[in-house]
Amino acid sequence: ENHELISEMAREEGTEAAALPKLLLDLVEQVEGREKSRSSEAASDENQEESIAENLPKVWKVLTELLSCHATGSSTAPANLLTPDPNSCYKSVDTPTGPRLVISVSKTYIRLKELILEKKHLEKEMGRMKQLNTHLESKLGEQ
Repeated sequence: ENHELISEMAREEGTEAAALPKLLLDLVEQVEGREKSRSSEAASDENQEESIAENLPKVWKVLTELLSCHATGSSTAPANLLTPDPNSCYKSVDTPTGPRLVISVSKTYIRLKELILEKKHLEKEMGRMKQLNTHLESKLGEQ
């Protein structure tokens, strides 16, 4: 209600008495700005919700395609995760002369298991490649 009076008092920044009206004016402007931004945000939220609802079938289609690609691509993941670490079968043991690497049965077993899984994966991939090769050769022969 007294916005103009507070504005005039705030313009007189030379006095200490103008500090309080200036602060009040800033607070009022912040509150008014928030109310305006909330109303514009509500309208934009409604528009966003509508556009999201319209795009859901497209998003679903993309997600199913990504999942199908991931399902075929996940079989290659174990081979990529294996890192040939020369110390992977050793564990560090503290001795009086300092830490020392000693062969660990459990780590060796785990590494052997990883290698067997990698071998099976590579055999499976080799089978797929052979099948693809024969298919492509037959298509080439038909042409």
